[in-house]
Amino acid sequence: NPAIAAPRSPVSGLMVAFAFTLPYHVMRTAAAAGVRVHVLGGDAARGLRVSRCCRAYHRTQCAGDPEILLAEIADLVRRHAIDLVFPADDVSTRLLAALRDRLPVRCVPLPDPATFDLLNDKWNFTRFCADNGIRAPQGRLSETLHELRRALAGGEIALPITVKPTNRSGGVGVRHIRGRDELDQRWEGVHREHFG
Repeated sequence: NPAIAAPRSPVSGLMVAFAFTLPYHVMRTAAAAGVRVHVLGGDAARGLRVSRCCRAYHRTQCAGDPEILLAEIADLVRRHAIDLVFPADDVSTRLLAALRDRLPVRCVPLPDPATFDLLNDKWNFTRFCADNGIRAPQGRLSETLHELRRALAGGEIALPITVKPTNRSGGVGVRHIRGRDELDQRWEGVHREHFG
């Protein structure tokens, strides 16, 4: 019957990843949708290679250099008949957004880099919402933990508060502070936190 379409062959996708947790969920979702997922990953993503959803794992050498990433993508598209490239985390989204007009194969829809930067930074996003009359949780920016402690001591803000890095995702670095004793705990890598 000509009305019945022939089954489509599976899509081969190249997922670019620089983290583990969020890319793992993206990879499982893509595989559930019928995509044969190849992963082009950084060191933090190497655990993805043992998943049954990962058809093949390829280690990237790009270290944030979009030109190296572009060359690696072109090579893998050629060698593995990749049909589609897609990001799996904030780093890969930013890199692919910068390369989107030069990719050798189709890509999922991506914002331009300026829009991504606006939406990916919690403080910039909070200010954008306020400037455009969009309701969003109240927030403030503190560059250091010392600034936060000073604001609490001066009564500018009150506990409880939630502390979030401006440029992380997936709950990384989020802290819920209910008492002053929690402010005295050692915080590794705290820099430019968004307090709200």
